[in-house]
Amino acid sequence: AVLPLLGGLAVSFFGRTGGFTPGLRGQFDELEQGRPLRIDRALSKALASIATLGTGCSLGPEGPSVELGVVCARIVAAVSQLR
Repeated sequence: AVLPLLGGLAVSFFGRTGGFTPGLRGQFDELEQGRPLRIDRALSKALASIATLGTGCSLGPEGPSVELGVVCARIVAAVSQLR
């Protein structure tokens, strides 16, 4: 019973330090508006996902793999445009 509690505390820490990506719809809205990806938010989301899943907690209706996949695609797109 302590492990999920530790996962919740870790997610709370990551949420307060870097914030989270705005979710799947928010990611697409940012793309349409041309706003750049904030790497700190994406990293916080990835670390929180690892902590949550690693401690047996659930992450909600949108799977973190989908959101993290969108973030990875945005990073690849940004890097490929620079070259």
